[in-house]
Amino acid sequence: MDNSVRLHEQHAVQGVTFDEFVVSNGKGCELHVLTYGAAIHRLFIPLAEGSPRQILMQAEISGYFQQDAFMGATVGRYANRIRNGIFEIDGERFQLDRNNGKHCLHGGPRGFDKQVWDSALTDVDGRQALQLSLLSPDGDQGFPGNCNVQAVFFWNRQDDLEIRMTAAVDQPCPVALTSHGYFNLNGVASDSREHFLQLSADRYLPVDATGAPSNGLCNVEGTSFDFRKLGKITDRLNLDGAVSENGYDHGFLLQKSVPGMTQPAAILISPDKRLGMELYSNQPAIQFYTARFYAGQPAPHGKRYSAYDALCLEPGCLADTPNRSEFGDCIVRPGQTYENRMILRFRPGSHQ
Repeated sequence: MDNSVRLHEQHAVQGVTFDEFVVSNGKGCELHVLTYGAAIHRLFIPLAEGSPRQILMQAEISGYFQQDAFMGATVGRYANRIRNGIFEIDGERFQLDRNNGKHCLHGGPRGFDKQVWDSALTDVDGRQALQLSLLSPDGDQGFPGNCNVQAVFFWNRQDDLEIRMTAAVDQPCPVALTSHGYFNLNGVASDSREHFLQLSADRYLPVDATGAPSNGLCNVEGTSFDFRKLGKITDRLNLDGAVSENGYDHGFLLQKSVPGMTQPAAILISPDKRLGMELYSNQPAIQFYTARFYAGQPAPHGKRYSAYDALCLEPGCLADTPNRSEFGDCIVRPGQTYENRMILRFRPGSHQ
């Protein structure tokens, strides 16, 4: 059976109708995507012995309307925090809608994660793909200009899961999209800090109690943020007192060679060492989040998740880049095309 995209089911929740698609590589790997929030809902990866493992922690369909954790969603216009929801472009000041204390987080209270996207089937490099599209109008959540967004999901010729997010604007605007999947490679909700992690990052961004940047970038050398070698996440905690047992919600500036996508931005190994995942990205940074605030989020069968039951690896821009030019340039202007490309390469088998 070749790779395919098919409509799995249509859902109606609280007067909102949306579709669930299945994107398959024909070899046992299946991705379920919702047009609500362009959310990755379920992801099945066969282990070496052939049994599939579901590695995304997801809600029941109705649960997506009861959660505030951006579960699986494609988030934007700006993934991450913008301090005080304020930025300037070319001398003009903009005030965004705020949804994270005094900050704007992941696009605002009604960002892309709470919209129903249009769907179409397409072809990418000879592979069937699901294309989701959204128009964010001028003034949406306070952002300037119209923004046309697309998210494309497919299994490429190497049987890797590829997600391509693009955007175009008719006025200058900060744009930084990401995919907010909650992973647990063990296949069940459990302490995600028991995973083994490697990040190709030499610097990280300290944050204050509100999650916004507290200072400039710092070197990871000799700190709890040094993931340059593969190791268990819990072994890094409290090495220098900068990270409590609560875990991480920090941005890491990726090494300059990473956006070329010839080396992984991140490597994640399941606690039982039966499944590995490599993440390739063309983005300058990655947000690593151990889901401290996951407690109480809706799980299947009427249950609730606990804190740290999953983790997120979110490629994109560093927090508050619109106000911190030293972090890079996130302003997209008319005539330019923004692209966030990420590849997830899964490695079943023993990882000793």
